[in-house]
Amino acid sequence: MSGNPVKYALIALAILLLADLGCGSTPTLTPTLPPSPASTRPPIPTPMPGRYGVFIMRLDGTGLHQIYSTDQQLGGLRPSADGSQLLFQFHYQDVDGDGEYGLADMSAIEIGLLDIGSSNFRRLTDNDRIDALPLWSPDGTEILFTSNRGDSEKLDLFVMDTNGQIVRQLTQTSDVHEGDPDWVGDTIVYTRNADDEEVQSIWAMAPDGSNAHQVTFPPAKGASDLVFEYGDFDPSLSPDGQQVAFERLVDDEFFFVDRQIGRWDIFVADADNPGSERNLTNEQEAAGFPKWSPDGRTILFLSYHLEDGNPSIALFTIAADGSNRQKVNIPLRNFAPLGGAWMPDGEHIVFVAEIYR
Repeated sequence: MSGNPVKYALIALAILLLADLGCGSTPTLTPTLPPSPASTRPPIPTPMPGRYGVFIMRLDGTGLHQIYSTDQQLGGLRPSADGSQLLFQFHYQDVDGDGEYGLADMSAIEIGLLDIGSSNFRRLTDNDRIDALPLWSPDGTEILFTSNRGDSEKLDLFVMDTNGQIVRQLTQTSDVHEGDPDWVGDTIVYTRNADDEEVQSIWAMAPDGSNAHQVTFPPAKGASDLVFEYGDFDPSLSPDGQQVAFERLVDDEFFFVDRQIGRWDIFVADADNPGSERNLTNEQEAAGFPKWSPDGRTILFLSYHLEDGNPSIALFTIAADGSNRQKVNIPLRNFAPLGGAWMPDGEHIVFVAEIYR
C-alpha cells in the first residue's frame, strides 16, 4: 500500500469505488416507481438548483422533501440522536479543475454540520489535510472522524467537539491506516490496514483507544486488479453493539458501465465472535455503506448493480438475517443516490443524491 497514492487515497477514506463512481462518471438513471393509477400518483418533486441534494423521506417513498442543495459533493450522512442536525463530509474545492470530484481532490474534503430545520450550514474543519467520515459520540457531545492531520501521513482517528476543536487523537501509527469508524456505547469499530498486511480488516477498541482487537478475518487473495485491497470496509455497529455490518471486496470480476469495479457484498458478524461473519447479499453487484435501523432489525445500503441488464444505482433495505431485500423507491427523476442513513424515528431516511439536469 505504501508508495501508491491512488490506493492510499481510496482505502484511506473508504469512499471506495461507490462514491468515486458518483463523481461525474455515473450514467443518468431514472428509478422505476411502483405502478399506480395516474390519478393517484403523487407529483415528482423538482430538486433545488445545485448538483447535489440532501433529501428526507419515509421509507415507502412518501413525504419526500429536500433540506439542502450545493454544487459540492457530499457524503457520509450522520443524523444526530434527536434528528435536528446532520453531519457530513464535503468537497469544498475542485483542486484539479476538471469539473469532477475525484482522487486529485481528496485533500479538499472537510466536515460540515447542517441544521435540518433551518438548513443552516456550519463548516467544522478547515485545513489542507483530509478530514472525513464524521459521526456522533453516543451522548452527542463529540464527533469522531478520520484524518491524515498530525505527525503521520497515514489516516488516524480523532475526536473533536461540536465546534471543531480537537479533543483527543485515538490512533497514531506510522505504518497503519485506521478509518471508517462507528461508535455505539463503549465500543468503536474501525478499519485497519497495515503496510505488511495483504487485506484490510475490522477492529474494535474502547472510546479512549485502549483494548484494540481484531473483529473480522477476511481471506487473503493476493493482488486485486482494482485499486483497492481485498478486505472489509465501512463497519456499522447495531444499536445494541452486538453485531457489526460491513462490505467486503469478494472478487474483482464485476463490471458496471464498462468499468471494472469488483463485487462487494454486505456481511454481518457478531462483534464478540471473530469469524462469525455471514454474507447477506451474495449478489453480482457492488453493495456498500450499510446502516442499521434504530430497532436493529433492518440494514440500509447502497448498490451498484444490473437491473434487467441495465446499470442501476439504488438504495436497498435487507433484514439482519439476509431476508426480505427491498428496493427503496425514490420519487425523483434523473438522479443517482450516493448513500443514506436512518433518521432516529426509524420511519424516515435521509440520503444524498447527485442530480442530472
